[in-house]
Amino acid sequence: MKLGTRASGVFRVYHGTDAQFTKFSLDFAGRPSMSGNGHLGIWVAATCDLSKNFGQYSLVVHMQVCTAYRMPIDELSAMNRHCQKHAGDDPEKLALFERSYYTDFRKKLVATGHDTIFVVEQDGRIAMAIALDPSNLVIAQVLHAAAA
Repeated sequence: MKLGTRASGVFRVYHGTDAQFTKFSLDFAGRPSMSGNGHLGIWVAATCDLSKNFGQYSLVVHMQVCTAYRMPIDELSAMNRHCQKHAGDDPEKLALFERSYYTDFRKKLVATGHDTIFVVEQDGRIAMAIALDPSNLVIAQVLHAAAA
């Protein structure tokens, strides 16, 4: 099922990565080279082409969604700006603040029964989603980005 076409169900999504693994874990969310909002959970893309921007491998993933929080892209942008404003020009302070801020936000969503964030673009499309619970993700296939 195409990402976001229904509020719940199993969706075929894609995860771009440079690492090879068989199971998702929050221990690897929020890589230092990526945005701190990676601490929200495991990011997935609606299309394979989009996932190629995030690594040399595109994983085909089945994502179980029970209760999604629909986050407008403007809300995510405001969160990113808040972190930047709080930390100023100090990269270490930014990294620490982002980890705490986004992890706390994820925990609040989980506590209210959400297991996924659908990132809603300004035109209403859902191009990206964030799994708050990695156990809801099952890797179905690994594609090499260059060949996919």
